[in-house]
Amino acid sequence: PEPEPEVEGPPTAIRTWKLGKEDSGRSGKVRDELAFASKEAEVKGLFAAAGVAFPPRRALFRVFKEEKELEVWASDAADGPLKPITTYRICAASGGPGPKTRTGDGQVPEGFYEIDFFKPRSDYYLALHVNYPNRRDRAQRSTGSAIMIHGRCASIGCLAMSDDRIQELWVIGKSLRSGRVQVHIFPERAIDGLVAKTEHAGLRAFWASLAEGKRRFDADHRVPKKIGFDDDGNYTFD
Repeated sequence: PEPEPEVEGPPTAIRTWKLGKEDSGRSGKVRDELAFASKEAEVKGLFAAAGVAFPPRRALFRVFKEEKELEVWASDAADGPLKPITTYRICAASGGPGPKTRTGDGQVPEGFYEIDFFKPRSDYYLALHVNYPNRRDRAQRSTGSAIMIHGRCASIGCLAMSDDRIQELWVIGKSLRSGRVQVHIFPERAIDGLVAKTEHAGLRAFWASLAEGKRRFDADHRVPKKIGFDDDGNYTFD
């Protein structure tokens, strides 16, 4: 597909993906070094424009599957609200609304996750691994693995950002001063609409729990301190 034009404006303007592949023969070490050499100054500029010192102490990626958007939020403080840094257009993502439940279903997960490791030597250039299945997914006996936010523009259950943009997300994630990047994945921005129209009781309750988590963050830009789940696999918040 042809890329959409970049949006000029504040730091929350959408940064669309860019076509073009980096050299797949490079080692992981070289890919990591190239990401920082190519993108660290640009990323620092995004953070400066948002009023957040770089590197940040905390970071959150919020994904909206229907809109194909990934928001970056961050803070240079140990506590308190996060600030919006920028929004990226997702180049490719498979599946549709609804959580991932089994190996091979092609679904992007929905729920509350984190980046648990970085893969510099990936078939998709650079990759940030999402910790699916999390505790909630395992309790529901959901299967599948290797869910990544990665480069290129092809996906089977992952989020493909293009090689150029994954370098920026790589720099943000690898530079985090403490903890892990949180990743919240939603079916779409207007989750309440999905809740209202679905006839599947289990899915309705699950989406309602996602909507509650989204509302809590939207209200004060703070990630809930404790995210749990009930016996039916619906998320809970303290």
